[in-house]
Amino acid sequence: MRAQSWWVLAAGAMTVGCTTPAGDDENVGQAEEASVVCATGGTVLGIDVSYYQSKPNWKAVAGAGMRFAIARINDGSFIDPVFDYDYQGIRDAGLVRGSYQFFRSSHDPIAMADLVIKKVGKLEPGDLAPVLDVEATDGASAPQMVDKIQKWAAHVEQGLGRKPIIYSGRYFWDDNVKSSALKDYPYWIPEYTSDTCPNLAAAWNHWVMWQFTSTNNVAGIAGHVDTNRFNGGELGLQDMAANGYRASIGSLDYPRTLEAGKSGMVALKLKNEGARSWGGKTKLGTSDQRDRKSPFAAPTWDSPSRVVTVEGTVKHGQVATIQFHLVAPAKTGDYLEHFNLVEEGAAWFSDIVPGGGPSDTAIALSIKVVAASGGSGAGGGSSTSTGTSTGTSASASTGAGAGAGAGGNDASGGAIGSGEAPGDPSAAIGEQTAKGSCALVPGDGDGAAGTAGAWLVGVALLGFRARASRARAGRGEASRADRRRAR
Repeated sequence: MRAQSWWVLAAGAMTVGCTTPAGDDENVGQAEEASVVCATGGTVLGIDVSYYQSKPNWKAVAGAGMRFAIARINDGSFIDPVFDYDYQGIRDAGLVRGSYQFFRSSHDPIAMADLVIKKVGKLEPGDLAPVLDVEATDGASAPQMVDKIQKWAAHVEQGLGRKPIIYSGRYFWDDNVKSSALKDYPYWIPEYTSDTCPNLAAAWNHWVMWQFTSTNNVAGIAGHVDTNRFNGGELGLQDMAANGYRASIGSLDYPRTLEAGKSGMVALKLKNEGARSWGGKTKLGTSDQRDRKSPFAAPTWDSPSRVVTVEGTVKHGQVATIQFHLVAPAKTGDYLEHFNLVEEGAAWFSDIVPGGGPSDTAIALSIKVVAASGGSGAGGGSSTSTGTSTGTSASASTGAGAGAGAGGNDASGGAIGSGEAPGDPSAAIGEQTAKGSCALVPGDGDGAAGTAGAWLVGVALLGFRARASRARAGRGEASRADRRRAR
């Protein structure tokens, strides 16, 4: 990108930076009555490059303390010949990466946006949204500029799923665009000054990046390079690059069938793939209509829409094991329940930046609720089948062979790891368990129900009325105990 200071313009014209805009080059150094806005948190350094920096040694750039880099795609019809090298090299060096396109009003904005979408492809964790570098009018009026920029921005956002970033200096924007129509887009301000805070265009009251010099020297790059501060520190940078709050699903075990009013156990493993740790504000909540009251809410839940709070601290790379009860609703039928992680006071994981996740539909429980068993006659036990996120399944029969009155017991079969994805690191990493969780119910038959069945056989063989009466009383107590367990 290129910008000039007021004293340079007064003396004539001197090109700095990495683009070659024609005509009305931006004045980025003037400072009159202004909207001076300081960083709201810590800042980290990064650079922006084009073929003017040749082919940087990206490992050396990362070693010099840079945390992000943004590479040029094109300027009008000129495609930057080293973009592909830069874009891949930035990722390989472990830096947050981005891309930018120099805006030309003489070109179709949709065609320009399509070029960006094609060159960038799918945005991954660690990628910033593309930037539109607005510092030339090429003869367009302010309304024409606004119309074309809006069309470009909307098309890129639709194609890549994130709001693009607008780069433009205060005086260029205020004099040539004269609009706050794009104020909701992240703003990158170029201003070369020794001041500690930049001077923003009137449309914005916050900046995400500040290009404060074009003459920095950075290891791995021959000559000068534009250098920038990111507003928000390392974690803010990772958030914006879809790499802040992010989880992957290791395994999910739950009962596929539940009797109305009865309880079952869910065991969910989530790995922290993001830069931020999880803790007391990280919760599992109902999703795919967020904050709804779940028909399966149990008394052990934090609330009808918040299942559990993650206990302790789950750092990057660690696995959280979340276990919780479900209580089946009275109405029978097929249910599809969705859950997701939410950082209270911040955002849902899938919203902090699209591309993070998981999505609101990724943690899905498909459960059939059946009528409660009658409680009399042989074979009165119920069965539940347990599904897993990896497509494998396990089933457990409860009360098998139990006599009258032993129905209604259920269990979620299988240990936590029964559906675990291959290579799950939890065996080597200390696992964190969600607050209010319970141990899994073993998948074997109910021993008490089997004992009751043996009593019934004895009654049938011996035919003693007194023993039959005592057995019925025992079965009634067992049934009450089952209801207590369900509650």
